[in-house]
Amino acid sequence: MIPYVGVRNAAGVGRSIRDARIRTGLTQRELAHAAQVTRELVSLVEQGHRLPRIETLVPILDALDLSLAFLPRPAWPPESEP
Repeated sequence: MIPYVGVRNAAGVGRSIRDARIRTGLTQRELAHAAQVTRELVSLVEQGHRLPRIETLVPILDALDLSLAFLPRPAWPPESEP
């Protein structure tokens, strides 16, 4: 079974990453540099506009010294999208 990943889950992931970044005292630019992604991508993820692929998400979490278990679980069964 593949977990449902939708707009609501992207927002939760983004909030979690933003909160962790702020707690660690990193700027979006510093996090992007550490994860080898663009600052624009970090911004889109934090705003919940983009859910990164696992290949991108893992380096972001690594830069924050977090694991995938840190992220909120996807809603199941999926709620209807707006």
